[in-house]
Amino acid sequence: MKRLFLLRHAKAGRDDPALSDFERPLTGRGIGDSEAMGARLAGLGVRPALVLCSPAVRTRATWDAMAPALRAGTAAFPAELYGATWGEILDRLWRTPAGVDSVLLVGHNPGTEELALHLADAAASPDGDGLLRMRRKFPTCAVAVFRFPLDEWALLSPRSCLLDAFLTPKA
Repeated sequence: MKRLFLLRHAKAGRDDPALSDFERPLTGRGIGDSEAMGARLAGLGVRPALVLCSPAVRTRATWDAMAPALRAGTAAFPAELYGATWGEILDRLWRTPAGVDSVLLVGHNPGTEELALHLADAAASPDGDGLLRMRRKFPTCAVAVFRFPLDEWALLSPRSCLLDAFLTPKA
């Protein structure tokens, strides 16, 4: 059984017009939400074997704030995750080695949200309320917690995952 955690980066600032989109930093709220979400996931026993994180400043800062609580395995920052569509993110996940049992992906919207909505098996997911909330809004620092009964990441496909939880900073 594989586990996948799709996390949208935390709240980022837009105050400095001299910064590119890639360079946008987290706000104070974003840092606090990241630390709290890291602790919350750790409390649920989440220990991702692999972290795939967009290399943008705000995604890296989100991961940096969460990392001490999660004590994850390897972290990688593939350039292709910055601005990736849901299909491009799925393609990256397909290349995950079969021996990796859990992945935390820290990405951007709309790709992260769209992938979560494509992966969820609405008929079989235990968290029906979470699925409804996820369909309404995938806010910053929200995480979709999935599991799927497959041995190979390359078999990940639309409606192949069970949504165990949809966690947001406010709920």
